Amino acid sequence: MPGGGDRRGAGHAQGQGLNITYRHGTAEGLAAEGASFPVVTALEIIEHVADPLEFLKSLRALLAPGGVLFLSTLNRTPQSYAVAKFGAEYVLRLLPVGTHDWKMFIKPEELGRLCRQAGLRLTDTAGLSYSPRQAGFTVSRDLSVNYIAMAVAA
Repeated sequence: MPGGGDRRGAGHAQGQGLNITYRHGTAEGLAAEGASFPVVTALEIIEHVADPLEFLKSLRALLAPGGVLFLSTLNRTPQSYAVAKFGAEYVLRLLPVGTHDWKMFIKPEELGRLCRQAGLRLTDTAGLSYSPRQAGFTVSRDLSVNYIAMAVAA
């Protein structure tokens, strides 16, 4: 039920003693309702939307005063093509072939510019690097493949 309560997460919240209302819908739909949140996350999605600037404007509209936006995405570099596109889709088959369009990946400086145009200020970025030793991702300063960013209303 777009924009309405979502019962799928209710058990998680109740089991943890958390007062959380789970919602699902589009950023644009929630913004049109006048919804606002202290924290908004858009993880691994901006590289899939047709108009990243309009998407960021919708996310900005969702931020409560003093709110924080967290974004993660893929950088458009030769390394990201090798790892995230070719490696993940064609070699390791971690994702269906065609999941990503490398041309849609966003460089950190492009994200900064888009954020400014959407009324946001990018305050920090950090790399998300895969660590075979830890069998997972770690935070790093290497933004060459995948990165996370924090932004606030400008």
